[in-house]
Amino acid sequence: MKKVYEQNVALWADYPIIQKSFYDPKKVLDNFTFDQFNDTSFVVENFKDLNDWSTNFNSAPYGFDPKLISGLGAYQLKEWQQGQLLILEKKKNHWTDNSTVYAEKAYPHQLIFKVNKDVVSTQLAFLKQEFDVSTSLSSRGLIDLKSDSLFNQNYHGRFVDVYGYTFIALNTKPELSNNALALSELEVRNALAYLTPVQSMIDVVCKGVNKRVVGPVAPMKTSYNAELKLIPLDVKKANEMLDAAKWNVRDNDGVRTKMLNGKKVRLELELTFLSTTPEWREMALMIESTMKEAGVKMNLKMADLQTWLDNGTSHHFDMIMGSWNSSALPEDYAQLWATSSWKENGLNFSGFGNEKTDAIIDSLSVTLDENERLGMEKRIQSAIYNEYAYIFLYGLVRRTAIHRRFSGAELYGERPGVLYNTFQLNSVGVKTNVNP
Repeated sequence: MKKVYEQNVALWADYPIIQKSFYDPKKVLDNFTFDQFNDTSFVVENFKDLNDWSTNFNSAPYGFDPKLISGLGAYQLKEWQQGQLLILEKKKNHWTDNSTVYAEKAYPHQLIFKVNKDVVSTQLAFLKQEFDVSTSLSSRGLIDLKSDSLFNQNYHGRFVDVYGYTFIALNTKPELSNNALALSELEVRNALAYLTPVQSMIDVVCKGVNKRVVGPVAPMKTSYNAELKLIPLDVKKANEMLDAAKWNVRDNDGVRTKMLNGKKVRLELELTFLSTTPEWREMALMIESTMKEAGVKMNLKMADLQTWLDNGTSHHFDMIMGSWNSSALPEDYAQLWATSSWKENGLNFSGFGNEKTDAIIDSLSVTLDENERLGMEKRIQSAIYNEYAYIFLYGLVRRTAIHRRFSGAELYGERPGVLYNTFQLNSVGVKTNVNP
């Protein structure tokens, strides 16, 4: 907060206040000032009482033991079975009882969160009305439920656009990590974009629920560069581009080749994708099929989340498919697109960027005026688009189901997607709509 930064507003919007009598009953912190904590020469270890308090406050029990967790909100953590169950219970005589502001009200007596990672049993639980709300159903699961008349009679099922997108990152600096050299050529990356069946992936795998995106900013934002055009599936054009780039000699199996650095190189690439859901594999298979039509051999590699992340940050990949979540806040492009994030093994997987794009990113981080930001944001989005460092696929959606016995439910693009404290039971026989 000492410097101007585009996302400082996030800190002011979510400034936690904790109860002194609960967390610091001995009033240890009363003996210290913000100026001391702000002094780089201040050493906590020199103050035993402060060091003991800090060690205790940051210990594991204060993160997991319900008896040691106390917030100022309307609910108290009553029970926590990690990975299975979490129960919040409304506090007695909380100030929200008398609040005149609707969003500050807390209506349910208890909020019970249950974890169920099995898609089939989750669907059955909704058909039996064992759950009231979910914001994390699978797309197919919600589509299947919405085809059931009993579910529709009892629940609102909604797909809500959120600030996130799926992508395929291309390694634009493969020579530095001993990966497929073909990806260093802009023409090849461009052709691969024309060989990615994005709309078919949406129609077949996502059942038409998601919307295509053309860059790293959600279309709901005013900063979204709508001037950039979606890249269609066009095998003919991709073939022409690869021929023009001298990848026009084929091996016996039909795979394109080219002489690079005095060696024959096959246009053979590895696509890494997450093992978390079957949909990723289905999309990878569709990509493999269309790539083959243009003489590009695609080898598929499934990875768990940690391996996926390790491969991306260490740049040991050719193409890597995944998704990023964002928010309604002003965009900070540094994490994904600054060259420093690539050099320091951050989330700039692809190696995108140069001095000019870094300068735009640096300027954006300290520019608060929306009108001034707009032009710069369009330029950086255009640079990302024209470099084909990513093949952008589709925007993410939140898959929500809410029982019709409740009113007061409003859906938001930001996480968690709903405010559970505002849910009210309807009068008997009354069913109301869910507000988008």
